Amino acid sequence: MFHSGILSFLSVLFYFDYYHFSKITYGVDMFSVMFFLYSSKYHLSEPNG
Repeated sequence: MFHSGILSFLSVLFYFDYYHFSKITYGVDMFSVMFFLYSSKYHLSEPNG
């Protein structure tokens, strides 16, 4: 549940940043992608439930 909230929040920030500031936040976007992949991997390692 915690991860769902964080990922949803990051998704909104990522979309907002990409849509409005894609040219100046490329580094931030890449960091968001890396963090998303890391969080997904960590989430998969947790027990489902």
